[in-house]
Amino acid sequence: FSISYMSVPEDGMLDDYEPPPEETPEEKAARRDACIECIAVAGEVLDLRGKQIGACGYVHEIAAAVAQRDATVVNLTDNDLTDESASILVKALRRPLKLNLSHNNVGLDGMVGLSLGGSGHDGGPVLAQLRGLTSLDLSANQIENDVMGPLLEALQPLPLTHLNMSNNTLGFEGASALAAHIRGNPHFPLSCLDLSFNGIGDEGAHIIIGALQKQPYSCLTELDLSYNGITAQGVDTLLEAVKQTQAITCLNVMDDGLDSVVTDALNHKVQAHQSLQPAAPLLDSTTHDTAKVAISLEAKPMRLISAHLELFSEAAWNGVWEMQAQGGCVPAGNCAFQCNLLGLRADTRYAVRLRVRYAGGVSCSPVLIFSTHPQAASPTAQTA
Repeated sequence: FSISYMSVPEDGMLDDYEPPPEETPEEKAARRDACIECIAVAGEVLDLRGKQIGACGYVHEIAAAVAQRDATVVNLTDNDLTDESASILVKALRRPLKLNLSHNNVGLDGMVGLSLGGSGHDGGPVLAQLRGLTSLDLSANQIENDVMGPLLEALQPLPLTHLNMSNNTLGFEGASALAAHIRGNPHFPLSCLDLSFNGIGDEGAHIIIGALQKQPYSCLTELDLSYNGITAQGVDTLLEAVKQTQAITCLNVMDDGLDSVVTDALNHKVQAHQSLQPAAPLLDSTTHDTAKVAISLEAKPMRLISAHLELFSEAAWNGVWEMQAQGGCVPAGNCAFQCNLLGLRADTRYAVRLRVRYAGGVSCSPVLIFSTHPQAASPTAQTA
């Protein structure tokens, strides 16, 4: 083998680090133009990764270009965005279903605009206006523990199923805020939550699982608590608690060789729960104020207690449509249901999913997104 050496100046001191030179106004304008050109040709997927939008000084111009598009998947990773600049861009989005804001700096100022209110169209939090959002990535944003509670409240009206909060500094206080939110919201909508690299520790992990134990209707099936300083003793206790939690099917506590501790114990539980997941609802038809949704339930080995269709609108949580009352076993073969959703708003996008409760657990289907038709114009009287 060979060894390479780093040369050292004769005075024994390394040269001082010199940061890259600041961009000239012309270079910043060129970056803006390139970004706007990328937006102009985007379709349903708007990928602006690494464009350094926050540093170029033209956030409002870029937001104006974004507002002209109707992208459903938006990636703003690594753009040097603060809470203010991120709020401007997010406010310009029309109807995103998936939003990635990872590797920015939105947590430096407490996420005042994004999660605390005052910057949205209605004076509320900017994130709360993204009515159809199902996936949000806020990883690596220097988000601290005091933001978790207001953030979850801002996201509560949304049909959000995936939230990535990894690589922040939530700590035990952030875990406590999450646990309090779970306990206070029976219809906690998340199915996948990533809290890795947050310094939560044994106590924080247990308080989250404890809250989930008390919410039998929670849909949270995948929870990532890896690299949070959870000890071997903490994992043993955590495993016993997870066994009493109906929804959890995938728990990651990888940390200093602890990755395989819970794998075997949860394997049977994972397989059993996955077999319970119902298929996504199918849209039959829509008008300006109604929608017909078809549901198919396969025969399951466990007794069906109830099945409910949950509907989110662009305005807020819109209630629960009951599909079947208590009792009975699912007959052999498929069970078909049809639900007529009445009194909907015209030209509005809705998210709907099926929540099924069996004797051994709760499971949710994937989300179906649909839009009602615009209201037909009233005929005008003709004059002679």
